[in-house]
Amino acid sequence: MGNYSLKRVLYYYATSIVMIFLLNAFIILMIFNIGIQSGFILSANYSEKIVDRIEEKIKNQKIDESAFPNTLNVMNQKKKDVNTSCFSRQEIQKFENMRLNDTIVEGQLFGPNIYRKIGNSKQVYYVKYQLQADFKSPVLRYYLPNAEFVFFLSFFLIWLLTFVLITRLFSNKIKRELKKITEVNQEIEKLNLEMIVPSSKIIEVQRVLDSLNNVKEGLVQSLKKQWKIQDEQKILLQTLSHDIRTPITLVKGNLDLFLESENEDDKNRAAIQLQKGVNRMEELLYLVNSPQDEHQNIVDFNLELLTKWITEMKQMALNRDVIIKIKKVETSSVQINPIEIWNSLTNIVNNALDFSYSGSTISIQFIDAPLYYEINIEDEGPGFPEKCLDLIGKQVFSSRKAEDFHQGMGLYLSNYWLKKNKGQLIINNRVKNNKIIGAKVKIHFDKNISSLE
Repeated sequence: MGNYSLKRVLYYYATSIVMIFLLNAFIILMIFNIGIQSGFILSANYSEKIVDRIEEKIKNQKIDESAFPNTLNVMNQKKKDVNTSCFSRQEIQKFENMRLNDTIVEGQLFGPNIYRKIGNSKQVYYVKYQLQADFKSPVLRYYLPNAEFVFFLSFFLIWLLTFVLITRLFSNKIKRELKKITEVNQEIEKLNLEMIVPSSKIIEVQRVLDSLNNVKEGLVQSLKKQWKIQDEQKILLQTLSHDIRTPITLVKGNLDLFLESENEDDKNRAAIQLQKGVNRMEELLYLVNSPQDEHQNIVDFNLELLTKWITEMKQMALNRDVIIKIKKVETSSVQINPIEIWNSLTNIVNNALDFSYSGSTISIQFIDAPLYYEINIEDEGPGFPEKCLDLIGKQVFSSRKAEDFHQGMGLYLSNYWLKKNKGQLIINNRVKNNKIIGAKVKIHFDKNISSLE
């Protein structure tokens, strides 16, 4: 979660602006005060104090223009040529209309203009000055505005600079947090769902990121479900292309028997087997075309089911010159999908039939033990290549190029269907006197693992 809200960020921003304003004002005032104390800056009432002293002095004695400092604009009423350029016609008229020792104040933004008429019966001076602080140096007074304006302008420019910097600092901070939202959106658009959604210190941004993370997780689950369906469809198509050969072989064999035999009983038996082959092909087509939920018919290993499987496995061995021998048949309460387990079992039996030697026997046992249920299939063929035992049951394995070995696709499909039913495919060779005498395949169900529901 974030550490603070956006409201608090804005509060910090506003507080920072005010604090910087006050700090700048304090610093400027301190510098201004030091300037006055050091004499670098003349105080705002400096000119007024000078004029007050001259006014008192002129009442008792005669003075000349040199008594007035250069901070004042002065004109002798009798000597019109003295500093005449300092005053306009309107200002001169204003002085002439004033009474002696009278004062006129005209307000301005930075210090009012003071007009004073001072003197005695013998000499009168027109004096003008501003009630404001100014530089002591004539050069600075000539080239710069008054000191108050200069310091105010300096304060404003410094504060404006700090205002821009603080605003940029806070805006960049918020922009970095908001950028996380944009980046996450872009990654979601690219379907980069392995990304880690970053966290934010701002509560409102974190809430948006949490929402985007939920969207991402939902999309992940949706895509996984879609990919799973696509994988299952791919497996179903592989199952169809692989397993269809069994009923086709069954149909072809019995069709030849039906055509060649003149005995009605043989023809009837062949016709029954033909029908079984057709039914098996229909089962495979149904498995591929129907939705997954429609063929989730869960049953246990009951006697009726096992009898049906045994009958069909023996029919698979017709015209193969291989005997299928059932050594043990035990039922179990382990829950399975019969179509999927039958697909797995037929692939294993077909592999055994394909690689068993002529005249050999395939032994099958259905064993119900306290902790497990197993279907054991043992053949008398060349067995599995030792170097490939670890790869058998994986899609990458196939040894069909070598005619003496089992192929990989059938066992891969068997393993797939068994895993869906919480089963396990265990593959080994039968060895006697350090010689492989056949293959041994176990379909294993651990009763400690909950059954399908």
